[in-house]
Amino acid sequence: MVTSIPRRKHTPLALVALAAVLVVALLPLGGCGPAEAVEPPANAVQHFQDADYDPAYLTLAKQAEISDICIAGKVVGENPARWNSPNGNEWTPDENITLPMVFTTYYIEPTEVLFGTPAWGIPVIVLAVGGVLPDGSTYAANGVVSPMETGQEVILFGTTKNYHGPYVNTAAYWLSVDNNSVWVKQGDRYVCQGHAEPVVNRSLTLEEFKTRLAAVAPTTSSTASTTTIDYGLMTTSAEWANRSREGQRVAEELGEAILAYIAGQKDLASLQALVDPSALEGLAQMVASLDKPSVVTLVSGTGDSNMVEVTLQCGTTQAFVLAVAVYPERTVIIGIAPTTPLPLPPQGWSDQPSQ
Repeated sequence: MVTSIPRRKHTPLALVALAAVLVVALLPLGGCGPAEAVEPPANAVQHFQDADYDPAYLTLAKQAEISDICIAGKVVGENPARWNSPNGNEWTPDENITLPMVFTTYYIEPTEVLFGTPAWGIPVIVLAVGGVLPDGSTYAANGVVSPMETGQEVILFGTTKNYHGPYVNTAAYWLSVDNNSVWVKQGDRYVCQGHAEPVVNRSLTLEEFKTRLAAVAPTTSSTASTTTIDYGLMTTSAEWANRSREGQRVAEELGEAILAYIAGQKDLASLQALVDPSALEGLAQMVASLDKPSVVTLVSGTGDSNMVEVTLQCGTTQAFVLAVAVYPERTVIIGIAPTTPLPLPPQGWSDQPSQ
């Protein structure tokens, strides 16, 4: 059970740091980074945020209490970092809604699920504040740009709580207490990428971590299943699960029809028949911009009430958000809009429409 807690408390200095942007020096800093540091692009900037945490929230017991899942596994992929804006670019949002920040999406192949159940299948999708943006700019959270990297073995705590606005993937976990919630394997030990309390918990073997977690975690450890779960299900509500499946069903139907249209097996009218008149303009824009993808992939799904949003990715370069209304008498696509495509993770994470 996840409790409502103050994840972080900002000092005045930390609040100033959230908005601070520093131009990166063209000369490497002495003693920092590898010996042969690569000079960043001339237009690259350094963004940073800082936060103070109550030490009580850095214990294994508290992290287990506030988290939905704890896993040990390998980082098998990651997406380029992006801002938490509608299009992924830097922005100035209404501070009553969210603060601007950068996050990176990671894909974790679990070797063990120490507690919890992966809500959206395998690999487990984990979001973390910080990262390297496509233009070479960096965003550091509490001094850490990237708390983990592809290829590393990690232990982490994840939460479904989202504190970063509406324009992030909701079918994913966040690190529960930012970089303080991930331990990266170094030799035979896992080292916390932030702070852990008490200090003896900052560097542990997997067995030590499991032993200490077992005394405080909500459930015992188990070996991860490789079965893909319906990741569009946002709650355990059967009613919502049914709506989510309906939304995904009509999205997959449109995806199959798009492939048939590209192959010359369907005409435009057959595509138009699959959407509400209110979505025809978006459908036309979608069809006009397609670059003949060989596959259309369902990459995320979320929603509220009778509305479901499903993202269809066309190939690897184009993606579209479908707004699907699920009514008792019918399910219909009522809106289509382009969105930023996601590099598809390895090892078959996404559900692909049958062909």
